[in-house]
Amino acid sequence: ALTAAELNSGERCALILIAFDHLRQLSASHGRHLTDQVIIEMARRIRASGSGVDMVARIHTDEFALVLPSLTAAEDVTTRVHDLLRTLSEPCQQGGANIYLTPRIAVAIGPDDGRDADTLLAKAGSLLALMRKDGQDSYRFFTDELQERANYRLRIEQGLRHVLERGE
Repeated sequence: ALTAAELNSGERCALILIAFDHLRQLSASHGRHLTDQVIIEMARRIRASGSGVDMVARIHTDEFALVLPSLTAAEDVTTRVHDLLRTLSEPCQQGGANIYLTPRIAVAIGPDDGRDADTLLAKAGSLLALMRKDGQDSYRFFTDELQERANYRLRIEQGLRHVLERGE
């Protein structure tokens, strides 16, 4: 799907992480079977969202990753992300109910944000975590400023834990 050779060729690609809020609550209230059906529907929608998706993978309980190779402009990604948001925000008909999930989308662009899949995944993942902490829906592109903000938050949290452990 996304190789170092492709990233080192200078060809731009996007690694997109999509997280859905409330899947755990859905499973607790409606059961695992209905939740699995909703996840299958979301995966179907992601795959059907348009041409150019090279790979779709479920990487965590509530997260999917996809790769858009051979990008010509950032607008390509923005247009596709808007389409994904619209599609994934529509209710999912399961078990006689309309199920609404809130998608959050984090985007890392290669080779700008990283020259290997692990780096892109890590950067998109840290962005997604920051979006969750801030309560942000919608989508964001990775930037160095956001990385600095995430690193700062981590240092503060670690410092506070250290202070508490020492009883200060």
